[in-house]
This record gives sequence, structure tokens and C-alpha cells, in this order.
Amino acid sequence: MSRMPAVTARPNVDRPHAPYHDSPTTNGTVERIAEQAEKNLRDSPYLVLRNVLCDFDGHVLTLRGRLPSFHMKQVAQTIVGNLEAVQRVDNRIEVHSCH
Repeated sequence: MSRMPAVTARPNVDRPHAPYHDSPTTNGTVERIAEQAEKNLRDSPYLVLRNVLCDFDGHVLTLRGRLPSFHMKQVAQTIVGNLEAVQRVDNRIEVHSCH
């Protein structure tokens, strides 16, 4: 019996399992999805994620901000990656570790 390799989330990669919608989203929907993404980040137990900004356009959710580690960058992407109408996460978070 062969095992399937583990799949890890990669920034800027389409999610094949996300639903596809042909119709464009309305401005209200766009704002709601971006606001929900930011709320999910604020509600997480990771305080550093509260300053991540989210924009949603054309089924792509863009994350921006600075975080102290690549791990936290991945955590942020995981938290918002399953929102309704999000087909791709463009993770533009910069990693700046404190030395």
C-alpha cells in the first residue's frame, strides 16, 4: 500500500478544491469577505495576526502586513483560506524576525 505525500499550503497557489463561481462578486460581498477574513485573524489566539490586512478582489484574497516568522505567515493563510468565494490566497505578508 503506497502512501500519498503530505500536501502543504503554498502562498500564491490556486486551491483546486475551492468552488468556482462564474458570476462576479458585488462590492458588498467583496467588503464582507475581506472583513470576515480580518475578523477571523483577530479572533485567533495569535495576537500578532491582528495587524494583518486583507483585500478581496476577483476570488483572490490578498494578505498584507509583517509577521515575526514564516510559521505565522502560514498560520494566517490557513485561517482565511477556507472562506466563501476565496479561490486563491495571495500571501504578501513580509517576515521580519526580531534579533
